[in-house]
Amino acid sequence: MITVIKRAINQSITFGVRTVENSPLTTAIPGSDYTPYDDRVTMAHSDNEHKIEIPIIDNQEWEPDLDFIVELYEIDAPDKERLFGDDTQCKVTILDDDLPGVLGFENTSIRVNRN
Repeated sequence: MITVIKRAINQSITFGVRTVENSPLTTAIPGSDYTPYDDRVTMAHSDNEHKIEIPIIDNQEWEPDLDFIVELYEIDAPDKERLFGDDTQCKVTILDDDLPGVLGFENTSIRVNRN
C-alpha cells in the first residue's frame, strides 16, 4: 500500500500514478512479480492523503527481494512527464516470503578408522 500525501492546502488536484518499467532501479518484472499500474487520482480540497494498492504476484518460488518504481505524473501534459520534486517517485521493495531450498547431505554419519 502506497500513501500519497497532499501538501496543497484547500486545493483539489488531479495527477497520474504509474509503475515505471524501464528504470535502472527496477529488478522486479511487471506481470510476473507485480501488476503494472497506471491510474488517474483526484484529491478533493478536503483530502490530505490517498492510498494506492499495487497487487504483488506471489509465485511460491524463493528469489531475492525485488524493487520497482512508482511515480506521480502530469496527467494532462503531452508527454505525461513526472511531476517536479524529489518526493514524486518512490522505490517499492517486494520482500520474498518463500523459503529457500534446503541444503543437506546424503549420509548423516561417517565412520572413520584410525591406523
